[in-house]
Amino acid sequence: LRGHRDYVHCLALRDQLHQCLSGGEDGTVRLWDLRTGAQVQVIEVHKYEECSRPQNGKWIRCLATDSDWMVSGAGGAAVLTAAGSSPKIDVFTNLGYRAFSLAFA
Repeated sequence: LRGHRDYVHCLALRDQLHQCLSGGEDGTVRLWDLRTGAQVQVIEVHKYEECSRPQNGKWIRCLATDSDWMVSGAGGAAVLTAAGSSPKIDVFTNLGYRAFSLAFA
């Protein structure tokens, strides 16, 4: 699975969906289709001001997922993301409210 431009720090499997998420030092979370090996989506978390933590660096240190949720963290900051069957991903920087949504074509 090629795509990260720096070290990969974490992987999270979504077995029932035949998918894998990877997080790396390049500041991206990548979604892979394990049946084809194709990269399905790239989320550049550090490019969103609400998620950016320059004092911690842009790298992704940890990932966890199930069929609808993804949690990623870098340094001491965690970001929760939720997605369903729409092209939008809701991002929570505080679990009390949705900070913003990402939209993909």
